[in-house]
Amino acid sequence: MKLSPLAERLGRDGSAVVAGLLGSTLVAALLYLRWGINGKLSRDESVYAYGGQQLAHGVAPYVSIFDPKGPGATMFAGIFAGIGHLFGRNDLYFIRLGFFLLSLLTVVAIYLLALRLWRSVIAAVVAAVVFASFTGFAEDALSGPDAKTPGIAAVVFCMWLAVRRQWFLSGVAAAIGFVVWQPLGFFAVVVALVALLTSEPGTRGRAFVRVAVGSLLPIAAVAIYFAVAGAWHAFIEAAFVFPLTGVQRGSVSLSERVLRIAGVVHGSYGFSGVLMWLGMAVLIGVAGLRLARARRQWRPAMADPLICVVLFALFTQLLYAFGDFQGYPDVYPLLPFGALGMGGLAAVLVAEARSATVRRVVVSAALGAALVLSAFSWVQFGNDADASSNTLRDERADACAVEVMLGSTGRLWAMGDPTSLVLLHRRNPDRFIYLGSGVDKWRDKHTKGGFDAWTAKITAVNPAVIVVSGWHGSGDRPRMNRWLSQGNYVRRFVGPWLVYLTPAAVNAAQARHIPLQHEPSNYATNRHGHRLAAAPCI
Repeated sequence: MKLSPLAERLGRDGSAVVAGLLGSTLVAALLYLRWGINGKLSRDESVYAYGGQQLAHGVAPYVSIFDPKGPGATMFAGIFAGIGHLFGRNDLYFIRLGFFLLSLLTVVAIYLLALRLWRSVIAAVVAAVVFASFTGFAEDALSGPDAKTPGIAAVVFCMWLAVRRQWFLSGVAAAIGFVVWQPLGFFAVVVALVALLTSEPGTRGRAFVRVAVGSLLPIAAVAIYFAVAGAWHAFIEAAFVFPLTGVQRGSVSLSERVLRIAGVVHGSYGFSGVLMWLGMAVLIGVAGLRLARARRQWRPAMADPLICVVLFALFTQLLYAFGDFQGYPDVYPLLPFGALGMGGLAAVLVAEARSATVRRVVVSAALGAALVLSAFSWVQFGNDADASSNTLRDERADACAVEVMLGSTGRLWAMGDPTSLVLLHRRNPDRFIYLGSGVDKWRDKHTKGGFDAWTAKITAVNPAVIVVSGWHGSGDRPRMNRWLSQGNYVRRFVGPWLVYLTPAAVNAAQARHIPLQHEPSNYATNRHGHRLAAAPCI
């Protein structure tokens, strides 16, 4: 499809490109900042914050916490936590700021890729603004860290580099995505096949080797790190063996999976989810139109980067989503394609304009629509209860109560959710903190002595406080609850956290007038019912 002279001129105009990039990034920053840095630290986010904290202290990923995802998110969190330590600042805030920058970098990558695909600054601006307006991604941009954020930035850059035929760097970016989240490894396969099949005769082998070498470098670096750190077995077990053989999910049919995906997109993304579906439909439609127009010249048409890179990558992510989909972060790999499609829609409308006047009207309308979407998202994000809340303050109050009960010598043990460990900067006696998706059963099966060895270790450590949170399902949770209740522990709630306390911990709470509840509440309080102040505790 031939683009308009205006679009071509804008694509070549360096000042317009820079202005569009800066404007789009500024819009994204303003939208992401609407959510604030003090949002709730969820279970999944605390897994990577905890792993990052421990890595900054020299404890390798998987040794600190068993996690079935790749080590990339934990490594990024560790870098940002280490920077925070250098400045003597709160490491959680630095982790969140670091992932915020990675979120903005993803918007930059979307802009560059759309500009390359559509040769239009207008299309690039629209794509970047649409991506910045995706609610689920925006919500975690500053109040994360979300595990997939670095991976999405990596694979969008991977596609941009592949479109530019920079095979080695594209392979590196794809491998970084894989190191973050294993299913993103499909991008490396797509790029390798594109390099092999679309390069000029005589250069195909070299192009494929460049992708292969680029893909192997980050993986080899990570493997060497774990070998040197003495964590090779933990790495292989958690990142590969368990995801392939140990994950336990409920049986779900394809139709149920599709309905679940649609429901999550509708519930978590709202209007921006409609834009994602529309954008993906446009992307597929434009690619199909190009193939139809090619007629018998289908081989050159298949070499179009929109088809061989972007469309094929989209299909891999759709297929994976239909096979395994859990929640709104699993939509992240689909978001770039929705944004690119909306940018493509703007490019097509400009290209189809028959006169300079009509083109100016279309360009103005596209920029106006992007501005309206930005304003709408700004208002919508600000009206969200999670955006305006300081849930982290509540969690700090809960951690404050736990800190009081631990005293100077008591030990903390977390099961299911490491949030208490993150806020109190403590290391768990056991690396099996996250216990969902069958991890608890895996621990039993692959630990000598099974469940009895687990309880024996708890007895030996004798933790003053055991926090049980974020551990759902039928697994070992009921059995563990029974064992703890029958032992020398008192079952209570501190805010929303279920805690098992030794008599000494109960006495410490009573001495500081911290009520221990029989039912969960929003946050821990003092005897007057006021939220505990975190400053004296943390």
